[in-house]
Amino acid sequence: MNHKESSMQKPSAWITATAMRATMAVRARLAEDSWHEAQQRGVRQYVILGAGLDTYAYRAPLAPDTRVFEVDLPAMTQWKRECLRAADIPEPLSVSYVSTDLTTGALSEDLQQAGFDPALPACFCWLGVSIYLKPDQVMLTLRDIADCAPGSSIVFDYCVHRRHLSEQECAGLDFVAGTLAAQGEHLHSSFEPPLLQHMLHHHGYRHIEDFDASALQTLYGAPLSGIFRLMRATV
Repeated sequence: MNHKESSMQKPSAWITATAMRATMAVRARLAEDSWHEAQQRGVRQYVILGAGLDTYAYRAPLAPDTRVFEVDLPAMTQWKRECLRAADIPEPLSVSYVSTDLTTGALSEDLQQAGFDPALPACFCWLGVSIYLKPDQVMLTLRDIADCAPGSSIVFDYCVHRRHLSEQECAGLDFVAGTLAAQGEHLHSSFEPPLLQHMLHHHGYRHIEDFDASALQTLYGAPLSGIFRLMRATV
């Protein structure tokens, strides 16, 4: 690679990385805003899928009748709880830790064993996970949530299929995929927005909102990557 090629690629990579950081901040904001709106409608169950090191339950005041379910792989759940103990952060009584594997179809059963009430609506947050799953595995989880009580909702992000991206966005997607691969992680799914909406309607979601970069920038004022979108769907 000559100097000219290198100097052309660095700004593109920097722009992509900057937009991705903004996207991660905005997706968390939309998820928490949606949960706050759900609470105003009387929803008291909040499920964070792929919780990882999510901090919501440790920094937000929770009503006594609220339940937060942090869902992740057993090893990740154990590591997070060890990190909490090391940082001397108490585990709130309102939080239940749910170990499950989203590729197995056991989500509903594992949630109920942790005290989740299927007769009551819930608000689900699912961020930074779907890209690591195959399309049928993503739909498996979305179908599970569609079977929840009416009024349940989910906010999740997904990778947009490259045929719906600009040339610059395709280059950004290749950069992101290459970065993930170098870390031993791989992008396994992408979706065409109209088809994904159709599939969600088919599985029982009544109201669907698809937030592209323009819509999110209007809401939150941050320049974002168009590679990923956020979707909010209500049963």
